[in-house]
Amino acid sequence: MNKIIFFITLLLFFSQNKLQSQGLNDVCTVNGLTVWAAGNGGLVMKSSEGGNYWSRVILGSGSYNSIAMKSINIWIAGDSGVLYRSSNNGTTFTLIPLPVTSNINSVIFLNANFGWLAGDNGVILVTTNSGLNWSAQTTNTNRNLNQIKFTDLSKGVACGNSGTVLYTLNGGTDWISSNTPLNKDLLSVDFSGSTIMACGKESAFIKSSDFGLNWSVINFNIESNSDINSVSMQNESSFFTTGGGGFIRASSDGGQTFSFKLNPVLAATGKIFFSGIKAWCVCNSANIILRSSDNGNHWSAQAGVTQSFSWELKIPLNYYTSSGNVFAVNPHNSKEIFVTNSVSVYRSLNTGNSWNQISTIPYFPLNSVSNGLLVSPKDTNIFLVAADSSFTETGKVFRSTNYGQNWSAVFSGRRNSDGCPLEMDPNHPDTVYYAPSDSFLYRSTNFGLNWSQVGTKRFDDICIVEVLENNSNIILVGDASTHGTLFRSTDFGITWTNVNDTLSYEIPDIANSKLNPSYVFCAFYEGVGGLKRSTDYGINWVNVNINYRAWAVDIARDDPNTFAYGTWFDNPIYLTNDGGVTFTATPVIPGGTFALYYYDRTTLLAQMSEGFYKMKINYSVPIGINQLNSEVPDDYLLSQNYPNPFNPVTKIEFEIPQYAGIDPLNVRLIVSDALGREVSVLFNQILNAGKYEVEFSGNNLPSGIYFYTLNTGKISISKRMILLK
Repeated sequence: MNKIIFFITLLLFFSQNKLQSQGLNDVCTVNGLTVWAAGNGGLVMKSSEGGNYWSRVILGSGSYNSIAMKSINIWIAGDSGVLYRSSNNGTTFTLIPLPVTSNINSVIFLNANFGWLAGDNGVILVTTNSGLNWSAQTTNTNRNLNQIKFTDLSKGVACGNSGTVLYTLNGGTDWISSNTPLNKDLLSVDFSGSTIMACGKESAFIKSSDFGLNWSVINFNIESNSDINSVSMQNESSFFTTGGGGFIRASSDGGQTFSFKLNPVLAATGKIFFSGIKAWCVCNSANIILRSSDNGNHWSAQAGVTQSFSWELKIPLNYYTSSGNVFAVNPHNSKEIFVTNSVSVYRSLNTGNSWNQISTIPYFPLNSVSNGLLVSPKDTNIFLVAADSSFTETGKVFRSTNYGQNWSAVFSGRRNSDGCPLEMDPNHPDTVYYAPSDSFLYRSTNFGLNWSQVGTKRFDDICIVEVLENNSNIILVGDASTHGTLFRSTDFGITWTNVNDTLSYEIPDIANSKLNPSYVFCAFYEGVGGLKRSTDYGINWVNVNINYRAWAVDIARDDPNTFAYGTWFDNPIYLTNDGGVTFTATPVIPGGTFALYYYDRTTLLAQMSEGFYKMKINYSVPIGINQLNSEVPDDYLLSQNYPNPFNPVTKIEFEIPQYAGIDPLNVRLIVSDALGREVSVLFNQILNAGKYEVEFSGNNLPSGIYFYTLNTGKISISKRMILLK
């Protein structure tokens, strides 16, 4: 056996592009203090104090998909049949030869000897001697297997692509294929007692209460059909799931109801691991490991993680050629998003990264702009586009039944150029509403082909129409006359009640969450405007954030705790992922925010007055230090950083000696500003004697004088450095 010894090498800072291209795939621990995580690009990370500070272990350059621990034994499995094993808590690793070259996607050990591997092409391997030797088990499938779980030496399950679930009652001597109701790729599986749960692509989630004999589908109710990357069961009724743009979702009643746990990071979440009341969760698109100390109710990222935002222009617009909410998604292909600008309809097949024009709408009214777009969930060849008018021209609703190749006008009526007058009933997708100016509300029950007046109330100028999720009888409209007035109907628009008569100028946008139908947001513009929230289906309203230029609002479709609102006239778009307790201002985009489309926690599209934009989230993630050599220094040393002055990255070297009785030491390296305020903790963890190097980035700091301090409990040494941008 070819034994390869790897010394632990630690590294602090990676550029964000590299971090995003890597990401983590799995995490585990045996005692809640020593925690290991593995991911792409050869990334293996270790924490010795529960997950706040991490070191990197150099272990080749492959992609590692799964990690398992028992006592001081560690197994790391990855692509191309790679398996590493350590029997000394990660001090050294051995590359174990396997009888297959398939990608290994999952590893599990019940004790120091018995373990299983699962991978591509239906591979399941078993070992009885701690992974030194492996033998294949018969699965009778060639589908890729993505996760395997055992609770004892007999009972196990595995899941894979195309709805594959296998189970065994004799340790894998016989694997039985279960007849599942979905054909989607299943990424994760877990079981407790006789209950199996499996989840995967496009919100796939299935449950069996009789260990694989019969199945039911659990509706995750996510409009974007986000992937569910992991399921972790505490018992037969309680479980956690992760995925989408970073949701962490829990249920205590077998999936009948769900709660969303606050997560400070906007990045896709993956495998989750519990040890008592402690838990860890990896992010698939960034090298971030979330941790919880209260059974998954609250989560935090490791020390030193910083977040920043930017906006990327995707489609430039001529000023005021698109107003209202003109985003629509294909419910049968969640990556396909449409948007309209004046006479043009654009399509993206990759959630807004790139766009192509697919249609031109003829006969638009003179000087009009598009201000509404709907795609029929029943037949995605059928589009509706609303065109605003000037005061001298007629607004129209256009309809296409052949994916935008041909169009016909199906409604005419005067419309002012602001607002979102076209709305689909989310509970009955054949039913749509349209609101002309100085007129009545109109409804179609055949997706725009024919229209009829709703009720007898004449509105002045409806800016927005919103039909609440799961409650088709409840309709909200924002009407602008001398000031903005919010009306509510509980009888499908026959009668109306004034529920919020403010001194704001108008009410341009309303957002409702499918994941929590009682949860409604409303933007009030000018005067005493701001963002308001109702938690009782629009009856009562409270201020969430007072900003008199609030204009657009939307809620992330995979987590109702995450939402955003946009402002008018060169003001920021604000984000929150804690239900509105705190907001973060993103960089200002020129012009005003007409509408927002929050696809999931990581994907926010903005319709601005001069273009369509997509938000980009950047993370800087510290992951340790670099041990330069194995020589033991004679004394402590903190070297001058180099280069100095620096912009924005510099390196700091230090040496730790070995003294009898006090090695290893807890080493803390911090950076402070000229006033003595701590601005960054570079390291705070136990270190052996040796010579080390860290890399520090002042990317998020202003120019100035800074001090870095080495503290071990025995000594404290400081030096000065200059950041010059």
